[in-house]
Amino acid sequence: MKQLVYIFFLLLGSSYTAFSQQIIQTEIPNIIELKFTSTETTSGDLVILPFSTPASFNTGITSFAEELTVNSNNNFNVSVKTNSANFTYTGTEIANTTMPASKLLMAVTSNATGGAIGSGFTSPSYKALGTSNASLITGGLAGPDQLFTIRYKTIPGYSYAGGTYTIDVVFTATQP
Repeated sequence: MKQLVYIFFLLLGSSYTAFSQQIIQTEIPNIIELKFTSTETTSGDLVILPFSTPASFNTGITSFAEELTVNSNNNFNVSVKTNSANFTYTGTEIANTTMPASKLLMAVTSNATGGAIGSGFTSPSYKALGTSNASLITGGLAGPDQLFTIRYKTIPGYSYAGGTYTIDVVFTATQP
């Protein structure tokens, strides 16, 4: 009987253990997204700069603020350029319809990206745009919803025929 009690307690004190393991791997790509907050897409709303008084031809017209957001898992830069050297003209005139892209100016009016505003873009200064990439934001910090706001300005003067002038502005966000 002592032996049975001893075996009983020996079995009670023994435990059985089994182990399994699994390795989990995830792959995280470098991700960067640049979009307009008003549309939540990569295409912003149409910006109309109407000239309604003679004085505005000399002083220019300024747009409402346009806010853009960057989502990036690395630090980033944002550049800006126009898609062509000249505005596209729509109208009935033949002469004086070639307006250069440099007549479109831009300024960064607020910057919450953690980065620096590119040379010449700090409000109240406006910098002329062209077909070459210009640094708009440098050293923006990784993270979600890194916001900055821009305004456009154009001062055509009296050299161009009446009509509608359009040009595309291209923003590019990169991870250095």
